[in-house]
Amino acid sequence: LDVGRRRCSACDDECVEFVRELAEDVERGRHAEHRAHRAVRAGAEHADELRIDAAALDVPRTRLFGRVVVPAGVDRASCALRLERVGGEEREFEQPLIAMSFYEDDVDRLHWDAGPRRTGTYLATFTGLQHRQVVQAQSPGETEIELVIPPLVQVSVQVFDRSNGERIEADDLQWSDGAIDGIDTNMLSPAAYDGRDYTFLAPRGAVELECSKAGYLPAHETHELAGSQAVIRIDLARATALRLLVREGEAALDVGSEFMSAVRMTTEDGESAQLVDLYWSDTEGVYYLASAGRYRLDFPQLQGFEPIAPRPVELRAGETLELILTPVRR
Repeated sequence: LDVGRRRCSACDDECVEFVRELAEDVERGRHAEHRAHRAVRAGAEHADELRIDAAALDVPRTRLFGRVVVPAGVDRASCALRLERVGGEEREFEQPLIAMSFYEDDVDRLHWDAGPRRTGTYLATFTGLQHRQVVQAQSPGETEIELVIPPLVQVSVQVFDRSNGERIEADDLQWSDGAIDGIDTNMLSPAAYDGRDYTFLAPRGAVELECSKAGYLPAHETHELAGSQAVIRIDLARATALRLLVREGEAALDVGSEFMSAVRMTTEDGESAQLVDLYWSDTEGVYYLASAGRYRLDFPQLQGFEPIAPRPVELRAGETLELILTPVRR
């Protein structure tokens, strides 16, 4: 129990506000913060009680500890081990590799100890390397785990225009490790650009790439890394797309992503347009279509503005049409 004090924002300077923080909310069986604020006059005393349900403490726990086997080339100062319990209900554990202990005759085998943890499935993530492994800690008592980081691969990615084979510079190229069953998300990391290639260092195994450039269809690819070096080629196809911008005067108008996502695009027959990808922000949207042709745009009501009339547009194959909306305030 950590008790601190500070000046009370609601009272005069003679009042001191005591703050109590319970690091582990045991009544819910999960780690969280519970705060109770009590204003106490200077020179006065105050007594308080914190009641907990002792039965909530009766959850199976295991001491989760082990080793990390580190390959050559890992920058230990910029890489850390993070453990997260799948489903939550346990605080995260994170420790930089450079802070882990090791034996003098075994410097590539690092030792870590996360202490008592709720039993369950954990996701081990090596930040800085975009590498993840699933850890099973189902039995109470002790769970000893050895996490092996695969050898590193120096990856170079080259981006080309599919229509003419020319090398092009992408607006953005990011990478992550491969998908893991039962895990919803993975963290993307930007690749470095040296003026010709996009480069990054990744452990062997599956790697996912996302590449985008204005006027082209975004690419989402998965590749298997092996050896010590890999060269990957991405061919971007020119997009048939509509880029919708909202302006008020010369400035971008923040209409919210809800507005952009509610824009309806239909064919001349009244059918919904076939989109192959889309992107939107608070001020613009890009809609990638499967085919060229004439379309009709219908817009949702924008609060504080006059209704926006439907707009007909004609899209040509392999081209991006830019349409600027200038809503009128009521």
